Amino acid sequence: YDAVLNNDGTLSEHYTYNVGSGGEYRMLYRIWEAPVTLNTSTKPYIRLVSMTPAPGTIGYVKEDNGDVTVYGTSAAESSRSTIEDLAEYDEVGIFNPAYYDSGLYTAEYTYVINPPLEYDSTTTHLNLKLAGESHIPYRQVKVTIPARGIDQIYAYPPLMKTEKVGDSYVITGSLAANEILSVEMLGPSDGFSQFPGFRNAVDDVRGKTSSAAFWYNIPYYAAYFLNILGTIAVILVPLLLIVIYNRYGQEKEFV
Repeated sequence: YDAVLNNDGTLSEHYTYNVGSGGEYRMLYRIWEAPVTLNTSTKPYIRLVSMTPAPGTIGYVKEDNGDVTVYGTSAAESSRSTIEDLAEYDEVGIFNPAYYDSGLYTAEYTYVINPPLEYDSTTTHLNLKLAGESHIPYRQVKVTIPARGIDQIYAYPPLMKTEKVGDSYVITGSLAANEILSVEMLGPSDGFSQFPGFRNAVDDVRGKTSSAAFWYNIPYYAAYFLNILGTIAVILVPLLLIVIYNRYGQEKEFV
């Protein structure tokens, strides 16, 4: 999964799906936990601008209102009813009515995000959730965020690697099935001014964001610490048993 966010609110996604078992799947997709539309809305939403489906497949989007639009040179109206029945709301993906053979398949999507933006007299906050609570594992993740106008960033899950490369923040790692991938960004009071978002005044934006990140991350760090202790225990317990056996359990020789 490779995603690039631009300063104007444009988001580009590139998926490479690895189908290991042929003949089982005919839809490769992603579901947004936000309204997806081809038009505009009076509430926060994601507007799909374009998509490039894998060769020989049919690209599709099922909007928040249930409308289905298909894309690609192989798009056929006969597939629309099947997609309408199978797809979830706010879903974009690629469809192969003959089912996929094993192999790699790519899909590219371009959106303009219109998110809620929280702000106070000094800070503006944007929380971008890229993967929600229902998805397959992401073996490789790379998210690129512009650094201009952003002075602090929180990536979730917190064990993702975040580094600043030139004028961008680059977030890399992997994602377990159904694990949330989200990026929180803090900028100055006039930050994200080019985003076509929905602004909402909130007190102490920076403090609330920092506190929420701290409490959200505690279970991850606790699990990481326990995993280290478990690994150490797996190594040390057999050694301890050998020491105990040599000291107390080994049969002694007598003349």
